[in-house]
Amino acid sequence: MQSRPDGFLSLEEAAHAIAEYLPHRPRPGNLSGLQRNLKLRDDGRLSLALGSAFFLRRTSQMLMRESGVTPRPHGRSGSQRYCCAAAAVSLVTADNVRHFQNLIPHAEFVDVEDAAHMIAGDRNDAFNAAVIEFLDRV
Repeated sequence: MQSRPDGFLSLEEAAHAIAEYLPHRPRPGNLSGLQRNLKLRDDGRLSLALGSAFFLRRTSQMLMRESGVTPRPHGRSGSQRYCCAAAAVSLVTADNVRHFQNLIPHAEFVDVEDAAHMIAGDRNDAFNAAVIEFLDRV
């Protein structure tokens, strides 16, 4: 989504761009989950919603703080680099999870069955249950 700063003419065009980026994922028939992550700009085009962009940036900042990572200058701020890295994650395997948990031992993992990339949209009931259980516990 961030690779298209000019935005998209339609929801279908945005879905097509995602399908090209994630060819291994079946394309959902219902695009309402995608629509919630886009905003209609004044020029009539769709782009990543401010809340979604803010969430990506804040998540990367939180992960950096919690893991003790110190950003290194590489032409971009640490926040930008970690946002790019987080956005590049597309397929999570059991090995990926183990590796991530070795890097950040206090990280938690929940497997939401029958959910694809948009977990909250695909399996909102299971997503909410996992989030509520976590919040109750911490």
